[in-house]
Amino acid sequence: MAGTFAGKGLACEGEEARGIERALLERIYYYQHFQDDTVIEKEWIVRKVIRNSGWGLQASHIPSTTARGSWKFDPVIREPSDLKQLRFPEIIYDEEATMQELEHAQDLLGDILDVSLKGVTHLAYHLMQQYTDWRGLEETMFDMYDRPQMLHDTMAFLQEGHSRVLQQYIDQNLLSLNNDGTYHSSGGNGYTDELPKPDFDPEQVRPCDVWASAESQELAQVGPRQHAEFALSMRSGYWPPLA
Repeated sequence: MAGTFAGKGLACEGEEARGIERALLERIYYYQHFQDDTVIEKEWIVRKVIRNSGWGLQASHIPSTTARGSWKFDPVIREPSDLKQLRFPEIIYDEEATMQELEHAQDLLGDILDVSLKGVTHLAYHLMQQYTDWRGLEETMFDMYDRPQMLHDTMAFLQEGHSRVLQQYIDQNLLSLNNDGTYHSSGGNGYTDELPKPDFDPEQVRPCDVWASAESQELAQVGPRQHAEFALSMRSGYWPPLA
């Protein structure tokens, strides 16, 4: 990528410095070659250092045997008993590391850019994608007929897990406004004057103050009834072995 910026390579030597240089050059290149409605803001955003313990399962893929081929699912959920490995994620905010990064960015870029600190600005929910990543897409299609309860239980568990993650964001004050150039799913940038809400407290961003999205594109292969049953109609409670 370095050679694409007006024929010049990266001048910085350190890995961190080269990453910053690359990001700034990308903005210039974007402005010069893609003059669409994207706004190039005079800012540098430092992200809060937030760690997620995960769900207890890691997706696995089988790589393609051809140069231009595609990978295949390698299911890690094969039987209902495999779901016992699932865990609710724990969110950990590292304030010390965050403040160090913010101070470093201010020293480095504060005289030319508006350095700001932001937490979570992208709230997007892809529950069916999570399930198919673990279970496999074809297997998920069969589960709707062969093992519907397993699919219902897992989706309910994921719904509960994401609700818990969001509550941890709220409790730790990790949400930040995204009514700006933040890109949201496939919907474009977030500029709007309808957010945040009129009673907004800048010291405590709430879910109602920000954009969020959800989708279930994996169910494009089935009909409206299956989409309503397995994606839209969340059922209370989840399979006891998952607890």
